[in-house]
Amino acid sequence: MRPSVLLRYSPLTVAAVGTLIAVLESVAIALFAFWLIELPAAKVFNALVITVLCPTLIAPPMIYFHCLAVHRGERARQELAVANEKLEAALREVRELTGLLPICAWCHKVREDDGYWTKVDAFLQSHTRAEITHSICPDCSERVFPKIPLTPTPDCPP
Repeated sequence: MRPSVLLRYSPLTVAAVGTLIAVLESVAIALFAFWLIELPAAKVFNALVITVLCPTLIAPPMIYFHCLAVHRGERARQELAVANEKLEAALREVRELTGLLPICAWCHKVREDDGYWTKVDAFLQSHTRAEITHSICPDCSERVFPKIPLTPTPDCPP
């Protein structure tokens, strides 16, 4: 689809052409009216001056500001389209876990929607953008490795 004339040309160009068209139309209408009412030739010149001055003074600012508003509106529409595309791209990247997550109380596997049980770390990696690392909490460290200190000591550096 071709863009509107108001968008293809600058507001000044459209205002100039629009003013010329307005002046020509007003002169044509005035001459026709003068012919209908049989205005004397001496008064035709004065009437034509007024007929030309009115659209010349009124039309350019009206047309210019209208074109300027159309240009700004189109620019804003394009900026909104770009921002909307960025937001849609970000929304496509967001993966969020919501609702209840069934976890086995003994082996800590997660039941997926299709009924299969998966390790917690594999489940989180497939459903989020998180990278899983393994460590040991202080309670488990004391229970599993009671002779190894949790904090470094002079005889056991980190």
